[in-house]
Amino acid sequence: MHCIEQNKDFFDRPVCLSPIEREYPLRVLKNYFDQFDLSEVRIQLYQLYNNAINSKGDFDDAKERKNISWFVQVTEEALEAALLVAQKYKV
Repeated sequence: MHCIEQNKDFFDRPVCLSPIEREYPLRVLKNYFDQFDLSEVRIQLYQLYNNAINSKGDFDDAKERKNISWFVQVTEEALEAALLVAQKYKV
């Protein structure tokens, strides 16, 4: 079992952001999209997806492959929304 699964209460909140980043999360989005174009993010996301699906192990089961496919899709949608938020609220 992964440590995140054992400590869900801790990991259900921001743990990687500094106190300033927690106060100004739009700056985090701006910095992210200043570093990566959305097309680059999509490429990296689908490379990770393809590597996961094509490797032996965790995703051998059809249900697990479907779950990871769904997760990639909703993550891509969330990133698109994050980009729009960052553009709308220029920081």
